[in-house]
Amino acid sequence: MQWLELAELVPLDKARGLFPQQVSKATLYRWIRSGYRGIKLEAIEIPDGMATTERAIKTFLREVAESRSQVQGGMSEEEAREWIAGP
Repeated sequence: MQWLELAELVPLDKARGLFPQQVSKATLYRWIRSGYRGIKLEAIEIPDGMATTERAIKTFLREVAESRSQVQGGMSEEEAREWIAGP
């Protein structure tokens, strides 16, 4: 697990906007606590809730894309981002 840099922390409310499509705060909490196919979004608890970093989001999306490409035989990172974000 990478250590999150304090200077890079982004509260979840703002982190929602760093995804290709808006995701709900509940989805982010689920990805942090339970993960997606065994891949968790790295985050820490701060006084106002939870926070992550742009780097952690990129890592999460890349790992999900790699996981999906192994399962489905060739999904790109962009396709994985769109799939994660949903309609």
